Parts: sequence; structure tokens; C-alpha cells
Amino acid sequence: MNSIIFILPHLIIFTMEPFAIIKATILISFVILFPGLLVTLAIFPKKDEIQLIERLGLSFVFGLIPQLILYFLDKNFSVPINSSTTLTIIVIVSVISIVIWQLRIREPVKEEIVEKPKRRPRKKKEISP
Repeated sequence: MNSIIFILPHLIIFTMEPFAIIKATILISFVILFPGLLVTLAIFPKKDEIQLIERLGLSFVFGLIPQLILYFLDKNFSVPINSSTTLTIIVIVSVISIVIWQLRIREPVKEEIVEKPKRRPRKKKEISP
């Protein structure tokens, strides 16, 4: 029994090809960290609001948003979970995050104050007794 516990990790490591490991790492990074980073940019648009390590940690947490949306759609509306719906949800969340981020980093438009023309004071009517 103990020998199986020690052999199993070695079998897993040596049976995976290096290209498959690199591919899986890149895909997981894209699926989780990329949309999460965009959501953190939408929430904290300025670079000095949070540090890089905090942004990466929040990116991992917020990166689960597309998967949670997809799970909700599957359970409530029977949307199948496959590669096309996963990619679609990731793109939708990413695009919405980019739009919100761009709206928040734009400088507010300064409205020109238009002075109203001054009115002449009204003459008081005198009431005679």
C-alpha cells in the first residue's frame, strides 16, 4: 500500500509530456487569470489603488466569475457547458470589464458653466391706501 503512494506521483510526472504541461498551464492562466485581471482593472482602474500582488490574488478570485456564470446558466437555463460556451462567457465578461475600465479611466468631461443673463430688478408696485 505504501509503495503505491510513493510510485503514483512519479508515474503522473513521467507520463505527462512537457508540451502538454505547458499547454495546460497557458490555458488555465487564460481561463482564470485573464478575465480576472480585466475585472480587477474594472473595479480598481488606477495602478496605484492596489499593489501588483494584490491585483494578481484578486485576479485569481475574480477569474472564477465566468465559470460561476456558466454554472448558473447550466443549472437554471440548461445551457450546456462545453468549450464554445466557456469561451463565449469568458469573452463576454472580458469585453464588459474592458468597457467598464475604459469608462472609469476616462477623465470626466468638464462642463462649461454658462452664466445666465442677469435680470433687472423689478420695481416694486406701491399700493396706495
